[in-house]
Amino acid sequence: SVHTLSVGAAKAENAVKSEQHRKEGILFPATYLNPRDYYELITALPDSMQKYTKAVLDCLLSDTHCTFEAAAMQVYKEYDTGMAFPVFAQSNFLADVYVRALYRERVLEAAAKYQESSIGEFSNVIVLPQMSYRDSLSAIAESAFVLNVMPWFKSGIHDRVLNAMYNGAVSITDSSSMMDTCFTPQQDYIAYSLDRIEALPDLLNTYVPDEDFRAQTAARAFAKVQTFTFAKQAEYIRTIL
Repeated sequence: SVHTLSVGAAKAENAVKSEQHRKEGILFPATYLNPRDYYELITALPDSMQKYTKAVLDCLLSDTHCTFEAAAMQVYKEYDTGMAFPVFAQSNFLADVYVRALYRERVLEAAAKYQESSIGEFSNVIVLPQMSYRDSLSAIAESAFVLNVMPWFKSGIHDRVLNAMYNGAVSITDSSSMMDTCFTPQQDYIAYSLDRIEALPDLLNTYVPDEDFRAQTAARAFAKVQTFTFAKQAEYIRTIL
């Protein structure tokens, strides 16, 4: 049989003393990847490989709900490459990396326009130095809001979402089929769509200043995320062994 489970939610070692100690603003605990760097790698590929990668990329850009595997299969069926599909998909991985980086940047730019700040001047953006996963949990625990961009996940949940909920912060994220099943948008988290990234600033202006919304949303999410802890995941694994 086949079973799926998310990465367990982790608690920061040094939790905030009180909700009043949480930092204002929105934390994005992830690495910035420049999409232009990856597009240059694509254009540097031999023409025979480049056409496949660009074709896969076109599929992904035309439909934000399309998985990388589905896009690769669509292109694979169009061309007689002589390769096995797993080899073909792996050889076009740059399309996947590029589209992740591109949409991550688009979401960050939209979020930076919250309160009409200028992304060009980066007047409201602070780039944090590289930190360990453990330190990132502490940063999450100190934050009121945590931004997430699914790494082209269409079914699963990234641990940034679960860690935010487990540490009392409000998650701001695009959704997935598992998110739709387990959590309620605009009640357990702030949901935005990759198809309407331009609407993100208005969402943030609506929900971020509302202290009652933040407290109630964080409490609801914290209650629900208890089923996603590593201990609960371990219990689930024992049932299927």
